[in-house]
Amino acid sequence: MRFPVLWLLACLAMPAQAGDKNLQACLSLAEQRIDRALNLSQDCPLLYDELKNQGLLNSVEPPLTAEVSVAQLVFLADSRLNMRPTGLIDRDGLEGLLADILTAETGDPESAWWQAVLEWLDSLQPAEYEAEYQWLMHWLKGMKPSERTALMLLYGSILLLSAASAWLVLREFYQAGFFRNLYGRQRPVLQAATRPQTSRPALLHPFGDLPPQLQMAALLAQLVQTLAERRLIPLDPSLTHRQLLADLGRQPGLPNRELAHLVYRAEPVLFGNRTLDSDALGQYRLEVQALLDKLVS
Repeated sequence: MRFPVLWLLACLAMPAQAGDKNLQACLSLAEQRIDRALNLSQDCPLLYDELKNQGLLNSVEPPLTAEVSVAQLVFLADSRLNMRPTGLIDRDGLEGLLADILTAETGDPESAWWQAVLEWLDSLQPAEYEAEYQWLMHWLKGMKPSERTALMLLYGSILLLSAASAWLVLREFYQAGFFRNLYGRQRPVLQAATRPQTSRPALLHPFGDLPPQLQMAALLAQLVQTLAERRLIPLDPSLTHRQLLADLGRQPGLPNRELAHLVYRAEPVLFGNRTLDSDALGQYRLEVQALLDKLVS
């Protein structure tokens, strides 16, 4: 019988199911008839009708139409009173909880750390660190150069920068051949071993035992050597073929075009990957010999 009463308690705990007045009226009637049990359908018709309308009479076993004792009704009333919600909410601390949820965290850890440092600095007493402050100021004053020293450092830096800039500019002019083009005619040509002057120059030396590329390089070197011996170009091993052409072009009446043609033909073979066959080498030898013949004509 206890289980149906508990089920009735759970159903009556909902405000929309059974009224307090009907339950209290049935309980008062049960207290008056404490010597016998009550029949809900006869003694408490209002409560019985409410439970019947809600379909709770036959939802448990045994049905609630059976007799109910006074003790069971008292237990039902006390349990329902204890389990019934009061409808009141304890709002203590609710505002703080909502503030923590709705308020976005905007604190910056670095700002907080810097603020703590500033507060620590503000808490320091100047009188306690006067000796250290005076030592720091004396040290800073000792590092400051005098006016004369500052001017010397300034002028020295300007002079050093000017010298470095001038050296860089002159170096670029030298690498571009500006001074050689400017003073090339007045520069003396190194005296080289002379050969007997005849109506025709000596024949080219044979280089049959060398590869074609090296034979072409030897032919070009022999031509340059002959021009240097005749003081047509300077005998300077550091000059490239292009620089020798530039120096030779300043003197009128010299075969600058022929020499340039031979140099341009030899560069892809000497400094590139172009191959050279025997026919091309023979033609190159004839052109070199023809230029040598033209020099003495």
